[in-house]
Amino acid sequence: TTSNLDEFLSVRFAYTLKDKKRQPFKEILKKIHKFIKCQIIVYNDLVKELKDEGVHITKMSKLDKKEVRKLKQVFQTSIFPILTPILVYDVQDIHNIPSGDNCIAVEIKQSVDNIFAIIPIPKTIDPIYQIGNKVIFVEDIIIHFLDELFINKEIKSAGVFRFIKDASFCLSHDDSRFVVDRMNDIIQMRKTSKPLFIELESDMSDNLINLIGERLGVPKNQVHFETQLVDYRRFSKTKLLPDKYSYKPFKPKPYEGKGRYSLFSVIDDKDILLHHPYDSYDTVVRFINHAAIDPDVVAIKQTLYRVSSIDSPIVKGLCKAAENGKQVSVLVEIKARFDEQNNINLIDKLKASGCHVLLGTEYL
Repeated sequence: TTSNLDEFLSVRFAYTLKDKKRQPFKEILKKIHKFIKCQIIVYNDLVKELKDEGVHITKMSKLDKKEVRKLKQVFQTSIFPILTPILVYDVQDIHNIPSGDNCIAVEIKQSVDNIFAIIPIPKTIDPIYQIGNKVIFVEDIIIHFLDELFINKEIKSAGVFRFIKDASFCLSHDDSRFVVDRMNDIIQMRKTSKPLFIELESDMSDNLINLIGERLGVPKNQVHFETQLVDYRRFSKTKLLPDKYSYKPFKPKPYEGKGRYSLFSVIDDKDILLHHPYDSYDTVVRFINHAAIDPDVVAIKQTLYRVSSIDSPIVKGLCKAAENGKQVSVLVEIKARFDEQNNINLIDKLKASGCHVLLGTEYL
């Protein structure tokens, strides 16, 4: 739900900001805040259920000295070397911080004006750490050991926040420039766009809250306060409970083809109906790989909207076919939302192998 909401904010909500007179801006904003509150309610219920099963999501302040020493070692070896505080004077200073990532805001005392710094938490750092049956979030560890990042500085206040950037840019209709170049412009604009929504911890100091809103240029009604800011996406990567609480592993059924190697000989007899994910997708990959080496195949035409990566088996099969002298035509949807960069890399790889690439935007 967090991933979907982030995309909604960065695209759909961003459009309403650009046209408040025609869009139901206030109603949408109310529903966004309500949706986040529903997330919090469900999360708090799940935290209680985890506790009943012996898993405690807790804070550094609740750990004993031995546990703190262990996490200090983790901080010094695995977290501290990757962190880079950024002094923030205006919104330009946060351009390179990815949208949606958790950050730590820090106010540092100074003789004249206090310093405002942001510590982005890179995705390469584990978001969850476990000591026995206790679970600690990485941002809580960082805040606990902030004095090691700001040596001989007085830290007035600190807290966790995240912001969503505007990603509602439209593809230019300038036909004098290649569509891939225009799409690269959009990708670059997204990286350097301004924040339009902020989530932050409600127990932050008022001064720090004001600094975040002021420096990032986000109005107060586009700021959501939470008692504890949790990026719920972290739970999709970390399993907190034993295997008995997980869904049983499911293995898709492979298509045997009555012992015949070539799928072409199978479909000479009858059609093959595959129902994914219950039937293995390997059959489709196998079909393309067979086409790549079959001497009777002279051409392959394929549509690709999204692929797992440019090294996916489908892409490898198409490249292999082109390298074997077959006419391979691939229609790639370059406007696949938030997969544009992946598809641009895909275009380069297909072309390098000799595939003829058509772009989806050519047919809009």
